[in-house]
Amino acid sequence: MILQRMASAIKNRNWSQIITEILIVVIGIFIGLQVDDWNSERKKKAEGEEYLERLYQDLKFDADHFAQIKLDVGTKQYSLKSVENIVNTGDLDWSGNITFSIIGENTVGARQEANIDLFGALEYSTVYGWSFPNVRTTTFVDLQNSGNLAIIDNNDLRYAISFYYEESLNAYTRILARSTGYAQMAYKIIDGGARTSFGHANQDDMTIYDQADFDLKVSATDFLDRAQEEVFQELLRAEKNYSGFLIQMIKEQQTRTQTLISQIDKARSQS
Repeated sequence: MILQRMASAIKNRNWSQIITEILIVVIGIFIGLQVDDWNSERKKKAEGEEYLERLYQDLKFDADHFAQIKLDVGTKQYSLKSVENIVNTGDLDWSGNITFSIIGENTVGARQEANIDLFGALEYSTVYGWSFPNVRTTTFVDLQNSGNLAIIDNNDLRYAISFYYEESLNAYTRILARSTGYAQMAYKIIDGGARTSFGHANQDDMTIYDQADFDLKVSATDFLDRAQEEVFQELLRAEKNYSGFLIQMIKEQQTRTQTLISQIDKARSQS
């Protein structure tokens, strides 16, 4: 229709109509482009908000997860002291059962401790001896691999997100580099994993034995003899230092996580 009117106006040399038709076409194109831009921006903003929500949920998981890990390492520290005391004194404090307890700070920040026998102390003392958890990276990796990191239009927040995962990875690498080999040594000198509960089925060098095949008291006594070796004593001391290092790294991780949660909250409130 417009082309027909334009052709007619040109044929009749109706310049005012020609200009009017051209303006109508230009304005129509401009409005169409603006609508496309608006839709694109709206979609981009919605995707950015969705990513922030996913990141927020990952961070909340990190916060809860590392709070539990801190308790686990508190238990580990207490258990290492118990192993050291049992090895040095020869007092097995024998109960025949692992004492399942969380040793660490309770909800009001007070220390909680419990009696624990040799096998319980050994089991808890080896926590995080083979590996250590990292932060949840699912959403961040998705952002990186898809090239969508730029979809978060807050430059400061985008930098903070990248910094968080970079620093968390650095911390994780430092933790792995400090592992001592204590856990492997403890499992090696305990009589083939005398307690079925004191064993990790996913360890290739471990065989889980039937508890009935063992005299647990004899196994514990044999362990004490082998634990007098200097190599075990050195690893035990190193693991105590390592557990203190873990607590410090966990506290730093918790601070990083809470800081980024606060930054995301602030960005959401301003959007």
